[in-house]
Amino acid sequence: MWVWSTEPARRDDRHQNRGVADVLMVVCDGLTGLSDAITTVWPATITQICMVHLLRNSFRYAGRRHWDPIAKALKPVWTSSE
Repeated sequence: MWVWSTEPARRDDRHQNRGVADVLMVVCDGLTGLSDAITTVWPATITQICMVHLLRNSFRYAGRRHWDPIAKALKPVWTSSE
């Protein structure tokens, strides 16, 4: 099942209330507290930040001229099989 939600983290339990018993993986934007909210509702769920947000968050700490090398260095992270 694929669920796209833009609702706040405090509403994550609505899926459980609708009968979703288990979630294998959640890819999200890294919102503070979101990972904790997800593991509270579904303890065995893997929470991963999406590639776009990973890059954006990494670029925040570097000047524009360093973005290309950072993206190349992080590429193995999102192309990894594990």
